[in-house]
Amino acid sequence: MADLEKEKHLDELLDSVLAGYSDVQPRPGLQTRVLTNLRLNSAPKKNSYFWLWAIITAGGLALAVIAIYFSNVTRLPEPPRIERAGSPPVAPNPVSGSSHLPRPPHRKSGPPREEPPRVAEVRQEVFPTPLPLSDQERLLLQYLARTPREEIAVHAHEDEPAAPAEPARPESQRITGTGIFSTR
Repeated sequence: MADLEKEKHLDELLDSVLAGYSDVQPRPGLQTRVLTNLRLNSAPKKNSYFWLWAIITAGGLALAVIAIYFSNVTRLPEPPRIERAGSPPVAPNPVSGSSHLPRPPHRKSGPPREEPPRVAEVRQEVFPTPLPLSDQERLLLQYLARTPREEIAVHAHEDEPAAPAEPARPESQRITGTGIFSTR
């Protein structure tokens, strides 16, 4: 029980000390100072918005200047000049040795004309042009030339059966890798 009395005495002592602190009044003007600080901190600052706008605008202008400076605008080549073709040459008259048409006047000014390169039309007799045999094709032909026909027939096998989507063929016809053969 002594513990209970000590706790009760401690509670009374704390209550008396706290009662003395609660009687203290705030200093004069505290309420006015608090309200003034609240008004100053909550008012929007016009200068901060101006500086923010100025920084964003300056950054945008700097990016635009950098983009224009580093852009590589390539110049397109000049379009080809279209010139009138002259009249076709006229064969001389075998009788008189001259042509029937008068000569065009000789032009002295201007740079000499460059004729476009002429491309010869090459046509092969066989289309498409056959290509030379590949290494694998040459090896296969050598193998077939040296190996007896019976040995090749022993190693040959039929292809996989056709998919069921194909129509059924009579037993007299068999499908192999090289075509349709009749077994008659």
